[in-house]
Amino acid sequence: MAHTVQTALHLQAGDKYRSTVKFCHPAGCFQPVSSDGVIVQPNPPISDGIYMVTYYNGSGEIEFSWNAFTSDVPIIYGDDSDSMDYYEWTLVVKTSDYHHGDVLIPWQLVENPSMQNNQITYRVTLDKELEFTSCIQVGLRGYNKAGLFTTVFEDIYDCEQFNPILIIPNIVIDAVGDIDNDMTEVSDVILELNAKWTKPDAEYTPGKHKLSAVWPTLRHDSYDWKVVSDDSIQRWGYWKPHNNQLQYEDYDCNSPQVIACGQTKDNYVNVDSLQLVHGQRYYICIYSNVTKKVYEHTEELLPEFSGCSDGITVDHNPPVAGNVWIGWNKQHYQTSKSELIIHWESFIDVEDAGSTTHHSGIKYYEYAIGTSPRGVDVQDYMNVGITNRAVAHGLNLQDGMTYFVIVRAADYVGFTTESLSAGVTIDTTPPIRSDVKVDVGGKFHLSTKSISANWQGLYSDMESGIHHYEWSVGTKPGFADVMPFTATTSEEAESDQSKDLGLVEGHFYFVSVKAYNGAGLSTITSSWATIVDSSPPIPGYVYDGPQSGDYVDLDFQNDVSSLTARWHGFHDAHTDIINYEYGIGTCHGCDDTQEMLNVGLHTDVTVSELKLQPGVTYYVTVRCCNAANLCTSVTSDGVMVDNSPPLAGLVYDGVHDEDIQYQSSRTMIGAHWYDFHDPHSSLAYYEWRAGTTPGGDDIVTSTKVHLTQKVFTPQLSQQLPIDTMIYVTVKAFNKAGLSVEQTSNGFSVDNSEPTITSQPSIDNTLGSLLDNTQVWRTLLKVKWQFDDPQSHVTHQKISVFTHHQAQLDIEPVKLSGSDTEYTFTDLALHDGDTYYIEVIGCNGAQLCTSATTPGVLVDSTAPTVGMFAVDTDHAADLTRHHTVSDWMVYYQRQGNTSAHVKLAWLGFADIHSGISHYFVTVGTSYGGIELTPMGPAMLNHQDGISHEDEGAIQTGVINVTRDLIPGEHLYIAIWAVNGVGLRSHSAHDSFEVVQSNSASGILSLLRRCSSQSCQGHCTCGPQNQLCHDAPGGCQDVKGDANFEQVEVFDIINYQQLDAVNPVDIDYTPSHCSLAASWKTTNTGSDVVRYEWSAGEKGGEPGAGLFDLAFDTVWHDIGLNTNAVLTLQRPKALEPMVEYVFYVKAWYDDVNFAMYQSNGITADYSPPDISKSRKVKDVLDTTKLVDTDFTTSTSSIGVSWKSVFTDDHSDIEHFEVSLGTHPGAEDVSAYSLVPNSDLSVELNSLQLQSGKRYYSNVRAYNLAGLYSTAMSDGFMVDTVKPIEGVVFDGLGLHDANYQNMTDVVSASWHGFSDLQSSIDHYIWCVGSTSGGEDILPCENVGLRLSASRKLSTHQQNGQMYFSKVTGVDAAGLQSDAVMSNGITMDTTPPEVEERFVFGDNIVQNPSFEEWTLVTENGTEHKTPDNWQVTGVVDTITSAGQDGNSYIHIYGGITQDVTTVVGEKYQVVFYSRHIYHPHNPIGTQEGFIQGPGIHHVFSLYQRSGHYGNSDNTMDTDWHRYVYYFTASEVTSTITLGSVGKNNGIAIDNINVRHVGLGARDPPSIPNPYNQYSSAVHVETQVLHEWNSVHASWNMVDLESSIQEYMWAIGTVPGGTQLQGFTSVGKNTYGDNSDLHLSSGSKVHITVVGRNRADLSTVIYSDPILVDLTPPNLCCVKVVTDSENKYKSNGVMNASWQVTDPDSDIDYCMWAIGENPGSSELLPFTRTDTHHSSSTDLSASVSHGLTLYTTVRCYNYAGLQSQITDDGVVIVMEEPDASHATVSLTTSSVTHYPTQGSHQPQTNAVNIAWHGFQDVTGIDYYQFSVHGEDLQTEWYDVGHSGQSFTVFKGLYLMSYKVYQVYVRAVNFGGFHSDTAMANITIETENPITTGTDIVSSWPELWKLVLNWDGVFHSNSSLTYEVTMGTVRGGSDVMKWRETDKGELEFIGIDHTKEHHVSITAINQAGLYHTQNYIVSYTTT
Repeated sequence: MAHTVQTALHLQAGDKYRSTVKFCHPAGCFQPVSSDGVIVQPNPPISDGIYMVTYYNGSGEIEFSWNAFTSDVPIIYGDDSDSMDYYEWTLVVKTSDYHHGDVLIPWQLVENPSMQNNQITYRVTLDKELEFTSCIQVGLRGYNKAGLFTTVFEDIYDCEQFNPILIIPNIVIDAVGDIDNDMTEVSDVILELNAKWTKPDAEYTPGKHKLSAVWPTLRHDSYDWKVVSDDSIQRWGYWKPHNNQLQYEDYDCNSPQVIACGQTKDNYVNVDSLQLVHGQRYYICIYSNVTKKVYEHTEELLPEFSGCSDGITVDHNPPVAGNVWIGWNKQHYQTSKSELIIHWESFIDVEDAGSTTHHSGIKYYEYAIGTSPRGVDVQDYMNVGITNRAVAHGLNLQDGMTYFVIVRAADYVGFTTESLSAGVTIDTTPPIRSDVKVDVGGKFHLSTKSISANWQGLYSDMESGIHHYEWSVGTKPGFADVMPFTATTSEEAESDQSKDLGLVEGHFYFVSVKAYNGAGLSTITSSWATIVDSSPPIPGYVYDGPQSGDYVDLDFQNDVSSLTARWHGFHDAHTDIINYEYGIGTCHGCDDTQEMLNVGLHTDVTVSELKLQPGVTYYVTVRCCNAANLCTSVTSDGVMVDNSPPLAGLVYDGVHDEDIQYQSSRTMIGAHWYDFHDPHSSLAYYEWRAGTTPGGDDIVTSTKVHLTQKVFTPQLSQQLPIDTMIYVTVKAFNKAGLSVEQTSNGFSVDNSEPTITSQPSIDNTLGSLLDNTQVWRTLLKVKWQFDDPQSHVTHQKISVFTHHQAQLDIEPVKLSGSDTEYTFTDLALHDGDTYYIEVIGCNGAQLCTSATTPGVLVDSTAPTVGMFAVDTDHAADLTRHHTVSDWMVYYQRQGNTSAHVKLAWLGFADIHSGISHYFVTVGTSYGGIELTPMGPAMLNHQDGISHEDEGAIQTGVINVTRDLIPGEHLYIAIWAVNGVGLRSHSAHDSFEVVQSNSASGILSLLRRCSSQSCQGHCTCGPQNQLCHDAPGGCQDVKGDANFEQVEVFDIINYQQLDAVNPVDIDYTPSHCSLAASWKTTNTGSDVVRYEWSAGEKGGEPGAGLFDLAFDTVWHDIGLNTNAVLTLQRPKALEPMVEYVFYVKAWYDDVNFAMYQSNGITADYSPPDISKSRKVKDVLDTTKLVDTDFTTSTSSIGVSWKSVFTDDHSDIEHFEVSLGTHPGAEDVSAYSLVPNSDLSVELNSLQLQSGKRYYSNVRAYNLAGLYSTAMSDGFMVDTVKPIEGVVFDGLGLHDANYQNMTDVVSASWHGFSDLQSSIDHYIWCVGSTSGGEDILPCENVGLRLSASRKLSTHQQNGQMYFSKVTGVDAAGLQSDAVMSNGITMDTTPPEVEERFVFGDNIVQNPSFEEWTLVTENGTEHKTPDNWQVTGVVDTITSAGQDGNSYIHIYGGITQDVTTVVGEKYQVVFYSRHIYHPHNPIGTQEGFIQGPGIHHVFSLYQRSGHYGNSDNTMDTDWHRYVYYFTASEVTSTITLGSVGKNNGIAIDNINVRHVGLGARDPPSIPNPYNQYSSAVHVETQVLHEWNSVHASWNMVDLESSIQEYMWAIGTVPGGTQLQGFTSVGKNTYGDNSDLHLSSGSKVHITVVGRNRADLSTVIYSDPILVDLTPPNLCCVKVVTDSENKYKSNGVMNASWQVTDPDSDIDYCMWAIGENPGSSELLPFTRTDTHHSSSTDLSASVSHGLTLYTTVRCYNYAGLQSQITDDGVVIVMEEPDASHATVSLTTSSVTHYPTQGSHQPQTNAVNIAWHGFQDVTGIDYYQFSVHGEDLQTEWYDVGHSGQSFTVFKGLYLMSYKVYQVYVRAVNFGGFHSDTAMANITIETENPITTGTDIVSSWPELWKLVLNWDGVFHSNSSLTYEVTMGTVRGGSDVMKWRETDKGELEFIGIDHTKEHHVSITAINQAGLYHTQNYIVSYTTT
């Protein structure tokens, strides 16, 4: 929000002032807009008081009325009441007539009062009812809208009324004696008998040990007293208690609330030795019995009295200070010089520690003001009552001074505490700005979204400092129409990046910065305009070659020595194009052939003496730059030198990445190719064809395609033949029309899928007891066979899935096409799941066939064992235990029916594969099968009979070989076989044959039995456990020929477990299972039963497989001769551990033998393949070196040493194949190789050149698992490399020259080999093309360059040639390639003579001659001798040279006479034109001449927008250019560029640059040199530093290649500019430097010829002076030592030095503002140190004159300084509004009045209202009287407006005049202001006249005391009346200025005591007491 602050105004009280704002723009202004105004109210409001107060007893309501407060001066606009803001009210206790007492409650806002006209009434309800023991008043405070207030008070009850008396004091009054100086102890209170107690009831005491009370109205003879303190007592002064009054008898003296008790006969008591607590409230209670008083004539019976005081609070501590601050916001600065607004926090007193009657323990606040902390020199302490704010107005505060406020709070016992504010400094002046500019980054702004600015050092403020800044962006200076003013505390800022400013390109913007000082005053400054240009010029078009005929652009050329380019169409809509640069390179945008060179505004160029290389495309890049230095680069499409055809690449059949050999489609054909390229003109297009012979076209005729590397024909007109080779031929054409072709290696069509010769199946020979089932859960092995005779099977994929398609963690496996089996190992198959394996086989034509194995059910768990269903006597009485008639019975043979048993059993189960069948044996001994000698009887599993909840009952009939004998024991064993063939444990029980009849009986289960073997085998023990009554005595008969011996075999093919001659296996790939079969090997005692176990070889049975403590280690298997052990998770066979199967053969109950297998080792991993070793393709099996290439088409060797390892089992054998894919065997099928061989040679092969082949090796371990490793392949290469290009030298391009004769070098590229690649190069050097006489041929590896130092130097000018041959990895060599030769040259360029400058050949160079011309009614001055285009005006003002220069918006031209081929220098000066209404900060101009066409920039001016226009006169920019004349007349044109303000030009020089010696000038100039071969000129202007240099060289042997120049601070240095190429130009300039003052500039020029030899020349040093002169101490002679003058004669002096370049001249100006020149324009001074002028006719009183001095050194730099200003003082101060006030003080408690005082030795004087625009220096005062006339005394030098005049001897009853006058800084004094003071030192006296009383009525008394008192000043009276001596029960402290007073409601029957105090104007008094009685006379 925009705002402004105006200070030093003289506003009139009561007037209304409005601010008016008018918005203006260049076209005019809008109507002004005014504020609603502000009224000046310098004084508090006035009031006639409260005219009515009503208290509603019982309800606690108060209603009071008043007339609205008004202003003390008339309000010009509006009603006086409008000046009021609000009111506050409170209750106070009146303590005297002159002090309105103590505030009881906080000040409260008057809300919603009733109003009628100006009468206001307010009614409020109190929290408690009032008790009028003292005079209570309503306080009303009215605030005006300026924050000033007035307070009035009014009694609630008439405190003087005595009939009835409304104010009734407490009977028991708390009293406080005199307080000592330390405020710690109080004295005793004494009340004389029947004396009056005049002090108010005390509410607080500072005493620590004493309490006192009085009861003056009681007349009893004796009193009991006690001191009570109880927090529960709610008794306060002035407020009625909520409950009954506190009584003496309420507390017993022994109670803890009573701290003291006693008796007294006096009407007072002093209680000592107490330990009073701060903040505690205490009550003194008294009691007196009924007392009979006997007087001389009468008797009086005094009633009993019991009562207490209303309490006193102990206060030991002074108040706790609150913070004090000045201003509304704790400010440290302000602009007002007449007011201080003071705030403070409430001080805290005793109310914080306890309970008090008053809302605050603070009685009043007072404040003082001083110029130092705790000083009171501005205003002494002033009491402001209870408030938190005060306004001190009418002050005379001084600018720049700091003022402090001290607030003092006093509590009710007299403690005081002070709090000091922070100082506030008066500042009425806004911040001062310097000439520092608002830096927005330059004259152009490159972003449309944001902007940043820096204004460091721009602002300063000596008084209050800079508080903050606000900055904005606008379209005009000071505007904020783009970005609003934004606050910041930094001197730099950036706009919010998240908000797009939306700056418009090409538009001008200004950054405006406001600086706010601590007082809130501001100064605004704007930057110079910045032009937004974020976009470079619009690109144009660049064409290669000259315009010729119909073609516009040249793409190819034969010329190898020159290039021509031209361009047009570049455009910039926002800023001007200032130059073009061009460069030539071998890539888009490169300048590696010719660095970028500035050609000004030329739009074509021809570059000669180039050596262009055939096959290289040369691009011309043109960079177009605008004035914002934004550039656009455009590159031509290039031109190529080309004389060679393309290089052939490779052609692949098919459209995919790899070359195909087969395809399935007969209707489509495709091919792709790569590496066709043309190093010169690149490829233009291709042609392709296809046929059944290489290069043939019988399939597809030749067809043109564009630059693609792939071709595809989806639908041929005829089908492709099957099983016939088809070849694709590609022919590549370059842009020069030359071609090369290449043919693919062919492909054939196969449209048939692979056939399945062997259906996939899961191998049943591993862990499978039954077909399509498997016991192993860790392995699956699949076998299959595909066949494809045409395109072979190239790859296969196998995957595993389950019958329910559950997700598996078995990843699919991709295999080579030759694999026919695969084993999945380390599986975790799930029992009960059926697994399938799908096999997919694909051929070379990418046709595939798939097949799936039958499912295999996996179950690795045996069935759970069951039991026989027999009767039992078990307590459970299960129903199944009751024998069914056909269960567990036997039948004897009957007829043809054999004897048999009927069995029933249950409990056998298998949740994974189910029960398949059961086996049963019956014998008459343990494990015997005598009754089933043919082996176990098999019974199929049936669904069975479900019996109760016991499951299905299985039943079966078993034939036995004989009838059973009743009573004999049968041993029956039964076991189950599940769906995969695993057997359960057997249920083996013994039964007794119990005959039911002769034909049948039952089988009764024997539950008690004895051991059936020496080890305790029995049928009645726990399942699979032994009985405990084993008899022992076992005999191991192993090896005894009398017994059958057993041989045990390890088996992995479980279907061979029953084989007659099993094959023992040593390795198993299973994790989870072991199996064995066994057989007897000799005759002897038969084995009757077997047991089996397994374990780690070398350990005891079960070791490593069973828990020997808990598991069953030996398993009874009857006479079965095989067993399968399956391990359940997490148990598993450990790799490399050998396990054995144990078999224990029992021959009878005692004899046994234990046998074991020879062991089997677990190996479930295929052989490991080394990560560091690989299968190698080798040329020689004896050397085993891997090869990637071979030239042989019939043989290759394969080696795989250390590739395979197997830590679990050994390698059994290898298989080796060769194929066109990894793993394939389409070239050579897999053949077996013994494990002893690690290499093999494959012969009789038919390999094709250009194809890659792979060797494949399979390694099989003893477990039958294998791994396959492949070589990285090799390629057959029978084609020699393609030759490339050879360059002389080591550079990027071919070199023509070198500067050494003992070094030869070359580089080459383009050699290629599409098959085996280049392996190395062979390089030779000869003096003739192809020769080797200089350097013999040598192998240089794969380096693409080489250099050798020769042992002997060659002749200068000698040419040599390099020869390079490429050798590929197969050993084939390319044809040799020779370079075109290079010449040795050792001579550098030579320096020409030094420069001589001729005379200026321009006519009227400084425009001193002109002609007045009138055009279109407008006159302007046209310069003579110049042709003008546009608008030109000659300005007759001090220019850069002479008294004239020109403003130009257009151009000026002059023809000058020149010599063809000669060099000329152009020097001219230019600067900005300043227009206030178009304050553009940037501009450009142009110069055009022979061979030059340049735009030059005027750099951003110094300072900021708003600087004086005169500063522009010094901002001349110097420009230097060179040209070579091509005609006898050369045209020079200068002008402005763009559409802005135009430019100023002066002092144009064109001089001939000659060669030869030069004499130094007569006056040496430290800024040029005259002896070196480099001519240098510099200029420094603000931030713009420029250096110009010129030189010349020649080379006779070879032409100059380029010049490079550098700028440094030491000879040869590059500190300021590195070496920069200027091409072949013989001059350079740099206008973007930052030079260091005092340093010297050195120019270094390097000229380089085409042999890369250089000559270096150096300039003489040029001194740089960047520092302006040292200018200080501007002094103007004044009337005295201050800054004031009484006339306009200005004599100024200053000091100026410049140690670097000395002072050139000085200028001075005088204005009304710092730096301005309204009164005296900038004028050159006669001396460098002083000047004078008389401005008396132009100055007036109050005007401040500022003298500005500007001095220039010889470097053109300036310094400027302005003095502090001289004030013209020609008039005296104004005293028309001045007043003098005399502050008098009383020596009594009564105030003084009417300018009377009793003191005779001092006068307190204050004054205000003196005014002078130049300021008051000091004041003078004098005191006059009849007996006294003092001299004038000086006071107020520090701005004080008061003083105390002490040491006087004033006479009583005399009137004295006090005079005050002001003196300004010119010594003029004002008229005087005067005030009177009267001295009165005597108290009033009595005249002897008595008081007169009269009783008009019995109830009315009139007292008259006229003439009783006498004084020299008027008197006022204070009257008190009571019915006892000293009493005030009738009236108290009634004030009147009359000599008579009427009393109403007086009891005439009583005697009345009257006290009258007479008070004079000096506050002195006299009191007279009277007794008045009723009399009838």
